[in-house]
Amino acid sequence: MRKFINRVFREKRVSASFDSRQSTNSQPANQSHETGAEWMYREMGSLTPDRIYHYTSSASLISIISRHELWLSDATFLNDKEEIILGRELARDRLQIALAEEKIPKVAEMLKRTISIFEERLPPQVYIACFSFEADDLSQWRAYGGTEAPVAIEFNRSPLMLGNVVDGIIDRVRYTDHDQKACFDETVAKYISTCHRDIEAALQAKPGQLPVDVDRELPLMAANLYHDIWQQVVLCKHQAFAAEREIRYVYTDHKPVADELLPDTYRQEVKPLFRSRAGRIVPFLKIKMLPLHPPRREDEPRKLPIRSVKIGPTPEPDLIERGVRMLLDANGYNDVEITHSSVPFRSG
Repeated sequence: MRKFINRVFREKRVSASFDSRQSTNSQPANQSHETGAEWMYREMGSLTPDRIYHYTSSASLISIISRHELWLSDATFLNDKEEIILGRELARDRLQIALAEEKIPKVAEMLKRTISIFEERLPPQVYIACFSFEADDLSQWRAYGGTEAPVAIEFNRSPLMLGNVVDGIIDRVRYTDHDQKACFDETVAKYISTCHRDIEAALQAKPGQLPVDVDRELPLMAANLYHDIWQQVVLCKHQAFAAEREIRYVYTDHKPVADELLPDTYRQEVKPLFRSRAGRIVPFLKIKMLPLHPPRREDEPRKLPIRSVKIGPTPEPDLIERGVRMLLDANGYNDVEITHSSVPFRSG
C-alpha cells in the first residue's frame, strides 16, 4: 500500500510539472507574456482562474437569467460516448493496478468491492454543466450560433459558485493520459490511506473504547470510492479536444447506493427532469433542485454569480445588446457588463 501511495504523489508532482511545460509550449499568442507559474495557476485543477465562461444560445440565456438557474445534463447522454468509455476503462485499470500492489487483506477487499461495483452496476447518475476558460472562442461560437446569436456568460468561479451543494464539485477536464491516470491514482490512494488508518485504529482500540467497525465500513467506503472515481471519469476527454480548455460542474447522486447500504440514513432524493435533444430523451437537473447544506428556503431568491455577458459574432450586435441589457435589468442583474466578441461575423 505504501508503495502505491508514494508512487501516486510522486507522479502527481511530475504531472503538475508536465502539464505546466505542455501548457507553456502550447499557449496562444495573446498569453505569451505570462510566466510558467502564471500559466500553471490558470491551468491546474484547484488553482483554476476565478472567471469561467458558459457558452449558450440567446434563447437559453433568457431562461438562465429569468429563472436564475443552470441545467445539468446526465453525463452518460453526452454527444461523444467515447468520453465515458475512455474514463471508465482507465479508472478500472488504475483500480486493478492498485489492487495488484496491495498487501493488506482488508484494503484489498475494499478495492475488490469497488471493482465489482464497476462490473455489476450501471453507471451512477452523474450530471454536469460545462464551462470554458476561453472567453472568446471561435469553435464555441460556431457550436452555439446557427439561427441565434450566441453568448458567453462569464461566471465568478468558486467551489460554492452554485451554493454549498452536497456531492457537487467543480474541476477542470483532463486531456492527457498522464494527467488522467494521476487523478484516478490520487483518488484511490486517498481511500487506501483512510482504510489503513481505520484498520490501525481498530487494532489499537483500548478497553472500553468503541472500535472502528471496519467490516461495516468497507462496503460503504467502496461505494463512495466508486462515486468519487466517477466524478473523475466525466472529467476525462480525448487530447484532441484540449483547445476547448473545458471546466465542468459535476453533481453525483449518491442516494441509490446510500439507500442500499445504509437504509436508515436519510438523503434528499433528487428526481431528474427530462427533455428531448437530437432524438434522445435526456435526464437533467436544475441547479435549484440540488441538495444544499444548509438547505435554502424555497422562497429565497438567489442570483447566479454572473460578471458579464459577451455577445458572439452576429450581424446585429447593437440590437442584440439592447435586448440583453433589458433582460438583465429586468431580473436584477443591473451591474452585469455586456461585451462583444472580437471575432468578426461571417454570414453563410
